Amino acid sequence: MNEGTLALMIPIFSVIGGIAIVIVALVSDHRRKTQMIEKGMEIPMKKPTPYGGIKFGALIIGAAIGLTFGSMAENWGLFVEEETGYFVGVMLFAGIGLILSSLYIKNEVKKEEGQ
Repeated sequence: MNEGTLALMIPIFSVIGGIAIVIVALVSDHRRKTQMIEKGMEIPMKKPTPYGGIKFGALIIGAAIGLTFGSMAENWGLFVEEETGYFVGVMLFAGIGLILSSLYIKNEVKKEEGQ
């Protein structure tokens, strides 16, 4: 098999695999809910969390700071590969943003429970 054919098959099989995973997840969730209804159990409803925006905002702000760090690292020549600074910066600062948002949300939930 030549490289061109292999390079074409990888995204095709990736898309097919992703679609298969989604279908299996939907079918198994439907079966689980059907069995719960047959047994007379209530299906638990997901309640929306009011802090989803904070997590998403912290992730985006962290990614923006990471891109800025990557740009500075590229200019300063901190990494051998230019793209490494961007990758490291985005992953590091997005992770820090998510950790900080989780700590903030944890404090807010404690305050709400204490009232």
